[in-house]
Amino acid sequence: MNRERNIAKNAFIFTAGKVAAQFSGFLLLPLYSALLTPEDFGTADLINTLVFLIIPFVGVQMDTALFRFTVDCRENRDKQKELFSTVIVVNLIQMCVYVAIFFAARPFISLNYKDFLLLNVVLILFANTFLQFMRGLGYNIRYSAAVFITSVSGLVLNVVLVAGFRMGVTGIIISSAVSQFLTLFFSVFAVKPWKFFSFRKFKAKTAKTFLKYSFPLIPNQLAWWVMGISDRLVISGTLGIASNGIYSLANRFSSIFTSVTDSINLSWSESTSLHIKEKDRNEYISSMIDSLFVLFASGCFVFLALIPYAFMLINKEYSDSFMQIPILLMAVLCQAVVGIYSAVLIALKQTKSIAVTSIIAATINLLVDITFVGSIGIYAGSVSTLAAFFILAVMRCVLVYRLIGIRPKIKVFVPVLVWGVAVMFFFYLTEPLLTAASLVLTVILAVIVNRKIARTAINICMNKLDRIRHTNRKHRIYRNFEVYKGDVEASENIDLTDGKDLDQLLVYKDESWNYIKDLRLYQKYLSKSRRPDWEDNQCISDKYEISQGTIRVKAKAKPDNWLCFYVDQKLPDSYEISHDICIHNDFTEVQIAFNYADLGNRYRFMIKDNKTCRFEVVYEGDFLEPFIETPLSLSLGEPHNICVKVKGNRYGYYVDGKKILAVEEKGEKSIKGNRTCLILWNETDSSGITCEISNVAVRNLVE
Repeated sequence: MNRERNIAKNAFIFTAGKVAAQFSGFLLLPLYSALLTPEDFGTADLINTLVFLIIPFVGVQMDTALFRFTVDCRENRDKQKELFSTVIVVNLIQMCVYVAIFFAARPFISLNYKDFLLLNVVLILFANTFLQFMRGLGYNIRYSAAVFITSVSGLVLNVVLVAGFRMGVTGIIISSAVSQFLTLFFSVFAVKPWKFFSFRKFKAKTAKTFLKYSFPLIPNQLAWWVMGISDRLVISGTLGIASNGIYSLANRFSSIFTSVTDSINLSWSESTSLHIKEKDRNEYISSMIDSLFVLFASGCFVFLALIPYAFMLINKEYSDSFMQIPILLMAVLCQAVVGIYSAVLIALKQTKSIAVTSIIAATINLLVDITFVGSIGIYAGSVSTLAAFFILAVMRCVLVYRLIGIRPKIKVFVPVLVWGVAVMFFFYLTEPLLTAASLVLTVILAVIVNRKIARTAINICMNKLDRIRHTNRKHRIYRNFEVYKGDVEASENIDLTDGKDLDQLLVYKDESWNYIKDLRLYQKYLSKSRRPDWEDNQCISDKYEISQGTIRVKAKAKPDNWLCFYVDQKLPDSYEISHDICIHNDFTEVQIAFNYADLGNRYRFMIKDNKTCRFEVVYEGDFLEPFIETPLSLSLGEPHNICVKVKGNRYGYYVDGKKILAVEEKGEKSIKGNRTCLILWNETDSSGITCEISNVAVRNLVE
């Protein structure tokens, strides 16, 4: 389940950045359609198309190789330096070669805005390297933030330059260049390359390994360019720039959906690369392929059902785009399925197979384009894209089956196919009532079939909210505490035990206690300021015995081995509890809790793992991090006296008469408990708990 949760968490992080990028593009569609003619829009789109055609040849996909190999060495800093330094040196060489070729060819390029082909390519070359290195290191939030910067800066600049200064195509292209620069600028500070880069770390052997991995991805990337862009070139060349503008706008709608599926597939790709060598990989991969396919399909159908309402914002001059959108959405659904299987092939490092299948699909795309553009016009672009991605999805599916024996389930595929046909049928009817009914039913079905994923997403969101509340609570409570420099002393100590024996003074509890057995549920009650009406059951155990004033603990090894002895009487505002303890092995906690209201509300001094001494607060079931800690170890097999002194709002922890920690609480106490207890705990089953506790005393501190 942790793997699935990590995919969901990372997918959310990636999607937040990518959806922002595509949503900003969607917000710009009314602006473009109002201020740009189809010819202008087609020109701007053509410039960006050429930039992304050139990038694979200049960068030779070294950034993709950097990601894949960095994933394998997340715990090896020296190897990370070697990989990053090697790619940066190669990038510098690539930049120099490209600049030289560009200036040599520049006099022969008649295209307007040709200099942006130099600037944008260089910026994207280095931005991609930094972004993929971030992903490889697992810096997914930083990666998403960089993508978000690209989108937001592009949105703002487009509004200013296109709408404000009416710069038209020039404004769009300048916005693209500046947003890439800002992304690179942020990425430099996010990665901190000065910690990784050194010319001495460059390894020619590593560069060769990278090139062997990445070179097949060049024709693969070119094939993807053909499938994504050749439609526009063919349409521009045969039907004119205006027709390309109409087709490009239809593509903007499908690209919004692609941004979401690509983000999820980024997370899926990372997960498969991390877990590809695990024993249960086939079961895990098969389950995730089914879940992702249903998720993508249902998301696509919901988006398609929403299109009629979104298209109301578009200028009527682009109305011919409307009928293209369903075909293109089905195409990008197939593209998403390709991404699901591609992640597995990348994890298996099957880049040659990826390239071959992409080239076949691209060839089909181009042939269908050229063959049918004269007879069916713009529809040739959308139909050829659908045909190419469908065939590519089938080929990738077959490859994965041949390599690791995983095949799609018919019982999953057929119902989804029927659902998709029904949604498209209602879309093309263009009947308002049926369109609304289709949307409602599609949303309901999408929620039902993705309920497991929805629960996971909700849990992640709730956990995030819990962490925010935890952080706020910690700051609110700990701001009232400060380290106390003096000693917590009193002129007189008065015994409070009334001469009781230990078995009369102390009440024993262990993990069979209802409040520990259902601790998570108990914490939920407390977080809502409620108290469960549970039985305070008696705990009987052979983990300890009391004889001659000594508690002898011999608890056998088991997970979450927990023992508690609490003083069953109310205590005054100032008191001390002390005892001698001799431990014979290290375990997780030796704790004295005070100001004890209940298990979920207490202050505590504790020795953690026999390495450090800490002061912490447990508030409303929330275990806060240490307010202060210091190194401390008890010698095994030797007795030590431990004493906690509570004097009003001052709390001190002493070992063998020496003050270890002391804190003072300003103002009103956060917890107003009046009991105390001793807790022993070992988290794992690596060892038991063996110790003796004697001379237990509780005294009133009097001035």
